[in-house]
Amino acid sequence: MTSKANRQIPYQLRAVDADDIDAIHAATLRVLSEAGAFFEDQETMDLLMSAGAVTDGDRRVRIPGELVERAIASAPKAIRLYTREGEEALRLEPGHVYCGTGSDCPNVLDFETGERRSATKRDIELFTRLSDALPNIDFILNMGLASEAPTHTADLHHFQAMVTHTTKPIFFTALVDENLNHIIQLAGYIAGSQQALKDHPFLTHFAMPSPPLRHSKIALQNLITCARHSMPVVYASGTLVGASGPMSLVGSTVSSNCDVLAGLVVHQLANPGAPFIYGVCIAPLDMRTTTECYGAPEHFLGDVINVQTAQSYGLPTWGYAGSSDAKVLDLQAALEYCGSTLMGLLSQCNLLHDVGYLESGMTASCESILFGDEVVEFARRTLQRVPVDEESLAVEAIKRLGSGGTFLMEEHTVRHVRDFWYSPLIDRCHYEEWVGAGRQTMSDRLRARARKILSSHEPVPLDRSILKSMDEFIATQDSEAS
Repeated sequence: MTSKANRQIPYQLRAVDADDIDAIHAATLRVLSEAGAFFEDQETMDLLMSAGAVTDGDRRVRIPGELVERAIASAPKAIRLYTREGEEALRLEPGHVYCGTGSDCPNVLDFETGERRSATKRDIELFTRLSDALPNIDFILNMGLASEAPTHTADLHHFQAMVTHTTKPIFFTALVDENLNHIIQLAGYIAGSQQALKDHPFLTHFAMPSPPLRHSKIALQNLITCARHSMPVVYASGTLVGASGPMSLVGSTVSSNCDVLAGLVVHQLANPGAPFIYGVCIAPLDMRTTTECYGAPEHFLGDVINVQTAQSYGLPTWGYAGSSDAKVLDLQAALEYCGSTLMGLLSQCNLLHDVGYLESGMTASCESILFGDEVVEFARRTLQRVPVDEESLAVEAIKRLGSGGTFLMEEHTVRHVRDFWYSPLIDRCHYEEWVGAGRQTMSDRLRARARKILSSHEPVPLDRSILKSMDEFIATQDSEAS
């Protein structure tokens, strides 16, 4: 795994100032204490009422500001995530930025035919195995929905497809309530014990409220379950500007902040000090098409404001990079991948997911993941801090050469020639060479490289007894669900 130091971003983009963040926080406290939020779970209601929240008799709860402040204070300000083998992989703390794939795309562009079709479990396995080999993909999500799996147990199949094909940290969804407990049970078996999983977590749950100001029963139950198991959880409000949020970036930030902080209150009431990751998403709705815009500049900018808000609380953050509204990997995708990745890295959001998304999160492909990995490398190289010291100033080399010569044969050049980036995918040859080599496009090179990786890369395997037990467990759940 790449050095942790190389995952630090030395610069930070800010879209609003400190006074603006204070105003967003004050507005959030006003909304939560005066309007409240709707909670579709009785256990959550009991936790909130016992802590001093107020309800008018329905499931709408007004949360006092002191409960919010207490939850912010009790949540950890740094989180460590590990590989499946128990080695430290991610440090979720200021300045550290990591990139990973996305979850739950219903469609894929078939690797052999290029045709769009429903995703399968096999696609998730391919995506995971490819991502396991890529140097700039730091964590894994399932990236597809296993259309052939039983609906009630699909979460288990997604987890199995990931955990058997990567050692990298895993982020997972659980859309059926008991599946979260099943996955925690399986993960504890893989880690060696539930205590080992708690001490060195290699997976994190990804849950979402139902904006604006509403929290579903399963999202709340999953928050509480994660808290009580001390399992890291991302809680991310997918706020659509002009639809589930106000028609302004700052207004939607307030609405989104209400959703996430209300979830944080519940989470910390269930277990103070349990690890919580603040999920970021402020995406505009295209009023012409009703599409959530992953590639819009306003999405990038809204996420920067949202990240700044979360960072003011000292909480680890979860955002976006390397995604597009394009249907295929074309020039639009290239533009939006680069924009979202650069803005994401510059925000210093700790976890940037959805690398490789197409069609606003509806489609993915092996080529799009590989291209996303390349864009992340390009962006990191662009944002690196340039050293200024005696060696880099090269005074002696300049003096030795004098005027009118070339540095091609200088020792200084030999020492530093590999400091510069030579991408295996970007073509820099002369036109005649390019024609002679078959006029290969980026798409051609992506397909060839993905094919080479998939034919040669073998992730570290799980123990056969674990594989057998997991197969049997999931088969039993499948039969009981049918």
